[in-house]
Amino acid sequence: MDTTARIREQVKRLNASSELPGLDSVVHHIERAELYYRRGRDEHDDALFNDVVYRTNQAYEGILKEAYALLTGNNPSNKMTHQIEQAFNTGGILKARVLELFTNYRQNWRNESTHDYNLFLSEQEAFLAIVNVSAFVSILLDQMVERVSYLRQQELSRKRAAEVLATIPQYDQLPLSMKLANLLIRFTEQYQQVMPHLLPEFREFEILGTVEGFLQSTDPALTLTSQPQIRLGQAIMRPDLLVKRGEEQAILELKKMLRLSPNEPLVNRGDEQLLAYLGCV
Repeated sequence: MDTTARIREQVKRLNASSELPGLDSVVHHIERAELYYRRGRDEHDDALFNDVVYRTNQAYEGILKEAYALLTGNNPSNKMTHQIEQAFNTGGILKARVLELFTNYRQNWRNESTHDYNLFLSEQEAFLAIVNVSAFVSILLDQMVERVSYLRQQELSRKRAAEVLATIPQYDQLPLSMKLANLLIRFTEQYQQVMPHLLPEFREFEILGTVEGFLQSTDPALTLTSQPQIRLGQAIMRPDLLVKRGEEQAILELKKMLRLSPNEPLVNRGDEQLLAYLGCV
């Protein structure tokens, strides 16, 4: 798999719907890191492996600032990198999986290479730096795509919230599972009528963010947690969406929505996931 190509595609989709010009620089730094890595390996110049990590550090710092601007709505221009790191480390902004990758790169690569001027890196260490920063950037971009989709759908749905709820008889008296079932039916009806071409083109996190935006705007009493980390015995579950309303909670798994005609194995895997989740709620 070409991780850099995946990152380019993610940046392209984000740039089509938001103003984050710094993302192109992030891609550029990763590409230069790969170039220095190839040169260091092919030319037997180990000094270039340090340059690899300097570039991956720039990609790391760049994605931090772009993500901070989008996920918090705050301007990062007056923030030092360590201040943004602290906000991400303690503010509950990053999803659990993104936070793991953030912590890994920060501790194992950025901190050491930034503060030790006597550091000399090997080919293997340079390779691992590229792999680790690319994984962090890519998974963080997924969260950013989800956020953009959420904000876009929230704006669209807010204007029609009362109209949608009026089509669901006795909505307030329904249990949460039936509330969600009816809301998701209205959601798919809207897209089939208004924008039938969009959902098949959406990637997983675009769909997730769009569903979140619709649910939150239509019923502000819902509390949504995207990809929560839930422990069930020795296993860790990460369902697509945990929804709470008052004392009730439910899990949504959106796998079946990713294709118009899902095949039988895909449906079966989705059913197996949902059955496993029954022990979590």
